[in-house]
Amino acid sequence: MRKMMMVVTLALAAPAAFGAETAAQKPVAQIQTLRSEVKRDEADLTAKWKAAGPERKALRQQQGAELAKIRAGEGTRGDKKAACQAVRRKYAQLFKETREKRRIERRRLREDAKSKKNQILRLRETP
Repeated sequence: MRKMMMVVTLALAAPAAFGAETAAQKPVAQIQTLRSEVKRDEADLTAKWKAAGPERKALRQQQGAELAKIRAGEGTRGDKKAACQAVRRKYAQLFKETREKRRIERRRLREDAKSKKNQILRLRETP
């Protein structure tokens, strides 16, 4: 009878004990995963910010090459002036579009990182 009571007690107590241990470890793993994702998102922000400079520089060089080609070409002064203005408008629009795209990407990455940090805080608060 005593052996039967020990088996029943062990059968009832073991899942609760093991379940509590895995439940305590589960938030820790989630926190580590979320933290690594936040670090990756921040690295993406930095990389995209650093890549923006060379992209702008390449666009400016293309614009300068087109303007030089127009100035060296044939035509009246008024035609060249109109063509140069058209090229400047075209590149101004390109600069504006790329700037807007980068702004949207930065905002999305910042919001993702913020929500992950909030999840980490909530996981730490849970008992």
